[in-house]
Formats: sequence, C-alpha cells, structure tokens
Amino acid sequence: MQTANEWRPGSEFLQAELMRAVAGQHAPPGYGSLYVIALVGRGPKKVTGTEEVTSQALLVADQILSGLGDYTLPPTVAPIKIARIELAPVTVDSLRVSINREELGVTENVGDIGRLAVARQQELMPQIVGRAVARRVLKKGIIVAGKSASGADKDSGNDLTSLLYTAAGVAWEAAEQADLRCWSLLPGSIQVYRIDLPVGAHQLDLRGEFQGRTVSSRFGAAVPIRDGQSTFAIATLPDRQADGRVFVTR
Repeated sequence: MQTANEWRPGSEFLQAELMRAVAGQHAPPGYGSLYVIALVGRGPKKVTGTEEVTSQALLVADQILSGLGDYTLPPTVAPIKIARIELAPVTVDSLRVSINREELGVTENVGDIGRLAVARQQELMPQIVGRAVARRVLKKGIIVAGKSASGADKDSGNDLTSLLYTAAGVAWEAAEQADLRCWSLLPGSIQVYRIDLPVGAHQLDLRGEFQGRTVSSRFGAAVPIRDGQSTFAIATLPDRQADGRVFVTR
C-alpha cells in the first residue's frame, strides 16, 4: 500500500487505506470487509525492435566476455535486435462497484503493469544489449576457431572452406531474433476497492468503464460477509468485448 501511495500520491482512497492500515483500524462489530481485487485490461506484449549499442552496454559485454576467455570487443557494433515492450490499447480503465444494486464507487489503479514493464526494461537496457553483444562476439569467436581448426585461415588452398565458414557466420548473425516470449495472460492493471459491509450475504455487481462511460455489461457474484473477517472478490475484465468474471473466497 505504501508503494502504491507513492506511485499515486494524489489518491484519496490510497491515502485513507494507508492511514487505516497504520492505525490498525478494523471493521466495526457486526461488519466485515470486502476487498474487490480487479485485473483490468490486457497486459503488454513483446515485439521485435532494434537498439543502438551504448558505452554502458559495451562495458557490460566486456565484463561478460572477460569471464569467458580471451575475447576482444570490436570497435563498433551494429544495432542489436531486442524485444521491446508494446502496450495494449486501453479499452477499460476501471470497474464500477455496486452492492445490492447501490453504486458505491470505482476501483483504484494500484499497479499499472504496462508502465512497470516499460520502466523496468529501460532500467535493464544496458544489461539486455550488453548480453546480446557478448553473444554476437562469442558467435564470431566460434567461427574464427572453426576456421583455425580446419586450417582455412592459413592454407590458401582452403579458400572454399574459409568462404563457407564466413557465409555460415553471416547467416548465423542474420538469423538473430529477439526473444518474444512473455506472459500473455497478464492484466493491464491491478485495481482495488474496499468497503465494510454488515454481516450476511450481499450481491456484488461490477461494470467496466472507460473515461467515466460504461463499456461492458454487468457481472458479479454473491459475497458472504462474516463478522470481523475479510472477504476477497477477484474480478477479471480483459476488454470491453470480453465477459467479466468474479471469483469469491468462501
């Protein structure tokens, strides 16, 4: 909660929840707490991109290669193929919360997965590019070692062998592809809403919203509230065309 409050310092909901947690306030007698945890939108994906090799990346590559053997970095390195983070279009930005058909408020975004992914990738970019440079140098080293072992680098009679090694090296380098594997089921954001309710069964209903407009049909579930206990409702809505789902702890 502290991290979320630092990320969104203007959120009244997060500030109130942080103060409640610090003060140790609980639901009053005869009440329990309902936490709606919403997984909203679709998470980011990876696409192929290119990145210039910076001095920081070369330093990382040099550190990697120095531990693997006698390898030398080339004076210049062509741009490296990497997997860039691509954010999914936002079609739902919050969920409207209703209890027993009474609208209470909207969920609060406490974790923007796409924003976190982009920021983390930028932070790690020198290491990502540096490792790619080191792999490229190792590939060239393998080709050179192969030429040396076959004698193609010394014997002019083996020009064809040398050409084949060179062609293989070029093809190997050209075949480099960015690693696009990712968690395709990540949500676009993690959102929360909390309310204290009287003990008993209540009907939770949710609707997707975008910029204050309703963009999905209503979905929900019955939620049991127990005295002094917390009930968690985990809701998912990937986009406005999808059907929302709610899982309630019992």
